[in-house]
Amino acid sequence: LDIGTTDAIMIYYRSDMTTLQSLHGEVITLDILMYGYRTDYLVFYANFFGTLDDVVVNIVDDAEAVAAALDAVDFDPVIIEGTTLELPSELFGVALTYSSTNEAIINSTTGVVDLTGLTDLQAVTIRVSAERGTASDTKDIVIQVGVLPIIDIADVYDDVAIAEGTLVKVQ
Repeated sequence: LDIGTTDAIMIYYRSDMTTLQSLHGEVITLDILMYGYRTDYLVFYANFFGTLDDVVVNIVDDAEAVAAALDAVDFDPVIIEGTTLELPSELFGVALTYSSTNEAIINSTTGVVDLTGLTDLQAVTIRVSAERGTASDTKDIVIQVGVLPIIDIADVYDDVAIAEGTLVKVQ
């Protein structure tokens, strides 16, 4: 934080920053659990434990609202257990719709992730379409879904070549 910054607030450690990051630069209203003032940085600090549903946002510009809504929609890049993704139909007055490159694995209507029959990781792309007023845009999110490849601990010690960034399960 720049010491010369005014009209700022530091959102502290245990707060869910991803909830607020998509609203950077917007004027918002939110309830905070506790707050104080730091004299070393001359700034207020706060803890926020809510979700986007707890933030009041009034974004006037349609294009800004669409961009903020798309930034707010995000999923884990790797899913190795059955789950249900949260697919909001509206954020900041922006209508959101979803499609999936593999509806059998990730259902774009219900958000259900079904790993039945998967023996490895499969890349599934979720396309998020956003529309408000005259503004519209899309965002593609690639998710690796399935079962991690299993390698033996001896292979790890034997320095078996595993590509950097590859997820594996060691037994």
